[in-house]
This record gives sequence, C-alpha cells and structure tokens, in this order.
Amino acid sequence: MQTRNATHNITVSATSIAPAVREQVSVVSERRDYLLTSPANWSWSQLRDYVIHELEARFGPEPRNDAKEASIFRRFLKDWKEQAGPIAMHAFDVCNGRWRGSRIDVGRFSKASDPFFAQVIADRLADRA
Repeated sequence: MQTRNATHNITVSATSIAPAVREQVSVVSERRDYLLTSPANWSWSQLRDYVIHELEARFGPEPRNDAKEASIFRRFLKDWKEQAGPIAMHAFDVCNGRWRGSRIDVGRFSKASDPFFAQVIADRLADRA
C-alpha cells in the first residue's frame, strides 16, 4: 500500500509480512517387546517399558529420567527376580495403577517401597498360587 502526501511530496510504503510459524514434533519410539516374553522372564528394560506404558496409558506422559529409571528397574529385577514382572502386572492389571489410594509411579519400584508394595503383592501372588 502506498500513500502520497501532496504537501511534502513524501511516499510511504507499508508491507504486510506474515509471522513465520514453526512447529516442532517429537516422536517417541515405544518399545513393546515385553509382549513377546513371559513376565517372569522380563529383562529390566522390558519391565521398565511395561511400567512406563501402563503409567502413560492411565495418567498421561510425564518427564522421564533414563538413568534413574535404569537404576530403579535393574535393582527391582535383581531383588525380585522372576517375581518382578508379575508384581508389576498385578499393580496395573489388578490394582489399576493405584496403591493405597495413590497413583503408582516409577518410585514405587524403588527399594524404599519394597516392604509395603512389592512384598505385599508378592505375598498376594503366592497365596493365589
């Protein structure tokens, strides 16, 4: 658009510029190879992938800390061995991702929670067997 001021002979030009729109998309590759293995034989990473999948399915995505998750699930599998997968499955399939009125998170699989979480579920599973 141009306008001309007749008194001073000035030309003014205006140009419309559309703002640049930038979209960023992140793709997370979800590993689900735990589906091909018996829960009693899961690796720590299969255990983690199952738990994260179940958490996100129920409560939505959350910030992740790979190093912390690896440490927690390696320890959980080391201590609970073939019970680790069935304990996790019970926590989600039977308890619907909630434990004692609160939603389960990754921290629930830490050693500090074992006496009132993992051990209680392991005892329940033993009673059912």
